Amino acid sequence: MIIDGSLSYTIEADTSSSNIYDYSVQLAPGCGSTLQSSYSIAAAKVKLEEVVAAIGFLGQLGSAVVALNIAGSISKNLLSTISKVALVDHHFTAAELRSAIAGTQSVILPTGNERVKQMAIQAIIKTMDSVFTLATVAGALSVVSAISMKRERLFVSMAAATQDL
Repeated sequence: MIIDGSLSYTIEADTSSSNIYDYSVQLAPGCGSTLQSSYSIAAAKVKLEEVVAAIGFLGQLGSAVVALNIAGSISKNLLSTISKVALVDHHFTAAELRSAIAGTQSVILPTGNERVKQMAIQAIIKTMDSVFTLATVAGALSVVSAISMKRERLFVSMAAATQDL
């Protein structure tokens, strides 16, 4: 996640689509395995009768949902701020800026001149950089957490592995 988040941070307006797809494909397994590993570790660490509760708690906590909400909040707030500053002289309404941020039918990209389009694209790229920074930081935090954890073997009994959940 650290390397792929850092690579994703280097995306610019002229970065090829193949590179962007490549970075995304490389980042996905790191993010996915980080989010999914907690379920098996929780099942192995608790008593047999608490497995369902532990997995249910993790499901309700929804680390993926929390991560997506944080990333969404960062990108929406940052893009709103950047676009207002960048496009202040072009007299777009607040509703037009919000629709551009949301990715809905925006008048900014189709009707704006080349300078406006470039400013809007740069605002979007700068915002996405902040989201990729979040992935890099999460990867670094995972490494630090893993290093500081107690080393032990995790065993799941056959009863826990075959129990109907």
